[in-house]
Amino acid sequence: MLRLITLLLLSSMTVMAGATISPALPKIKVFFQSQADVEFWVKLLLTMPALFTAISAPISGVIIDRFRRKPLLIVVVTARSRVALRMS
Repeated sequence: MLRLITLLLLSSMTVMAGATISPALPKIKVFFQSQADVEFWVKLLLTMPALFTAISAPISGVIIDRFRRKPLLIVVVTARSRVALRMS
């Protein structure tokens, strides 16, 4: 049961990225209104996490098959958390 909950929580990280960013999109758009193509760049903020997940999934699968899953998962989640904390 714990494995199922862990898998469910980890798979929702991409969806949560979009849900976290979407309420701020109007303010981001106003802040960057002087930039060219602001509509395009603001909409791209929602698609980037999903796009990178789709691109990196096959590569991640190969790496996971080569190494053990749990240590690699710990490294990736830790690195992702550190990057998120530095960006905030």
